[in-house]
Amino acid sequence: MRQLTVAIFLLPLLITGCINEYGRSSAGTATPIQISDVLRDPAHWNGKLVQVEGAFNWELEGDAIFQSKDDLKQKNLKKAISLGLDDPALRIPYGEHDKNNIWRKVFVPLSLRLHIGKPAVVTGVFRTESFGGLYAGSITVSQLSLK
Repeated sequence: MRQLTVAIFLLPLLITGCINEYGRSSAGTATPIQISDVLRDPAHWNGKLVQVEGAFNWELEGDAIFQSKDDLKQKNLKKAISLGLDDPALRIPYGEHDKNNIWRKVFVPLSLRLHIGKPAVVTGVFRTESFGGLYAGSITVSQLSLK
């Protein structure tokens, strides 16, 4: 009986660790660029579909992709881009419309928490306007791949 209880407890943790792709399988033809290139000239990339790789962060009012894990640890917002993760295609629970879907309310947040600080590839449209003006801009995410 004890082994069954342990297995039932560990199964959701194993499942959440396997969730690493969110969004559309084809988000369009994005330009793969370095975060530093976007930060160097945000006006050039405004309104363009981009793909960046960096350290993922998921927290209340702090969803972002950082240039490096060290930048994330130091919360160096000058080397980060805010992420808009509320696209319904991502199936990440934001807002009232998700209150009845237990899978999205429990397992997806667990999975995202497990990936904080780990590498991620983000595809979406970059905008120079950002949440609260703390970042150089934001990406409205259409695809998120966590490693």
